[in-house]
Amino acid sequence: VFNFNIPILAELANYSIKLYGKLGNNSTLEKEVTDIVAGDVYIIQGQSNAVARMRSGTADAFQDDFIRVFAKGTENPNGLLNSSQWFIGEGDGGSNVNGNTGQWGLKLAKSIIEYTNIPIAIFNGARGGRKILYFQAPDDYQDSLESNYGRLYHRLHTTHLKNHVRGVFWSQGESDSNGASITGYKGLFIDLRNSWMADYPNIEQIYIFQTKNGCNSQINQLMKIKEAQRQLSIENTEISIIPTAAITHHTDTCHLPFTNIYETFADR
Repeated sequence: VFNFNIPILAELANYSIKLYGKLGNNSTLEKEVTDIVAGDVYIIQGQSNAVARMRSGTADAFQDDFIRVFAKGTENPNGLLNSSQWFIGEGDGGSNVNGNTGQWGLKLAKSIIEYTNIPIAIFNGARGGRKILYFQAPDDYQDSLESNYGRLYHRLHTTHLKNHVRGVFWSQGESDSNGASITGYKGLFIDLRNSWMADYPNIEQIYIFQTKNGCNSQINQLMKIKEAQRQLSIENTEISIIPTAAITHHTDTCHLPFTNIYETFADR
């Protein structure tokens, strides 16, 4: 068994490693790995506006060879195992597309690359139409792919990136608007925050996109979700609110078009 420690720079460059076996005067190429990069890691999580698949307008203009994604955010355990490799980030497709970032996730990654000149890895584990309870960590998440939390954990564990997540972006809340309470939502989010901080201990900041009106939500109940999110950002220094005011819905009054809207998510 061999263990090599080969440092590389965090820069917009691909590295390659070749491993040779030597017998006498003869050398044989045993393994070659290409397109290796070093950069920053971010998680995107939540429901359909975190999935952010294409509704109207494409995000293809923001594709970049230095936006990387391991596997995909599929709900299917076998689909996850069958896609266990690195892909160039893809914004328009949903959770079942290899390398999915979501549209605003792709734009966000591209913006960070332009600002920092380093590669970005996005792990989008979002799932549409799910309550916050769906995203919690069950007892068996380290050994099972049956939970959303477990599948995201598997991707970060497999890539040895658990200790390198810089931040989490959260867009969720519409599905909790029926019967929600301020304290209930806050408690579940803190539980989720605690799980993230335990498994990904170098998270610097958690960003909550404040839930928008829409998606057939009860407005009076949705206001409780918004208030819970506001309080979370005030009471926890590692949680920040990103406003979604003055962002216009797609024609379904729930999701968002890309041009000037999901783009605005990324810009904010």
